[in-house]
Amino acid sequence: MKAKKRKCMFQQMFVVVTLLCLLAGTRVSAQEGAYWMGLSTKNPAAIGTPSDWLFGTYYQINYPNETKMEGYGFFADMEVSPRVGTFGLSYMHEQFDDNKTTLIELCYAYTFDFSDKGEIHVGLSAGLNNNKNSLLYYEMNPIQDYKLTLLKTSLGTYYNSRKLDAGISYNFYSEMKSNFDYEIDYSMVNALTVLSAYRFFVNNELVIEPNVLLDFRKDNSDAYLGLHLTFDELVWAGFSSKDWNELYSLDLGLDIVEKRLRLAYSFSFSKSYNVMFDMNKRLTAHEFVLGYRLN
Repeated sequence: MKAKKRKCMFQQMFVVVTLLCLLAGTRVSAQEGAYWMGLSTKNPAAIGTPSDWLFGTYYQINYPNETKMEGYGFFADMEVSPRVGTFGLSYMHEQFDDNKTTLIELCYAYTFDFSDKGEIHVGLSAGLNNNKNSLLYYEMNPIQDYKLTLLKTSLGTYYNSRKLDAGISYNFYSEMKSNFDYEIDYSMVNALTVLSAYRFFVNNELVIEPNVLLDFRKDNSDAYLGLHLTFDELVWAGFSSKDWNELYSLDLGLDIVEKRLRLAYSFSFSKSYNVMFDMNKRLTAHEFVLGYRLN
């Protein structure tokens, strides 16, 4: 019975932490527009968009039971040349109680330029996802830390033009190394992602961008619907709704210093949080982003 309990608890921890890791980098901004920052962790082809970026993010997720998750990430992408393509690097780290998750990922994208009709980017990525859990609450002797290393691979394509963005990608996880014998069904986190955004230009100053991102997994799917507004290519704000626990996000940002420096903040909250906790209490999250456009 004790072994069975350990198995269930570890699987529950892995699902919660991994799903939150997948959601964490997708709130504030994109490589070009401003609705999906860290999009390359879902679709590596996104790094092929015209501007090259270097940015960092810090976020904190507060749970109703007074626990919290903290995380930070660094992202960079740069085009070597039109013939060679674009290379990117992503690093994310999260801690939730005794659970620690890190992801380091390398991306590559090649761009097919169709002039005024837009660009099609094709990308792939590979990375390592390391998970560690100190299960101090088990009556074991000796106490053992659970360690798990996953290989994350992604393949995607991304269309980018003045008015329309659209993409499709697939993320696949496979086990590389672990210090326990339990079998985990990783297909529950493998995901097919479809996204699109369309820009309406008003008086050449205001840009209105409705957007949608869909994640399809083995046993469930998630939809992220958003609306993003940009004024004079300087100030932008957005709202997005996620069907996972009815999670909502409010975003605000500035592109200053000749549009090279990006400052952004996102506040997320749930209407109710009814998984493992009191359904009358809310989950809240804060995210801060600092970015610099290299070209």
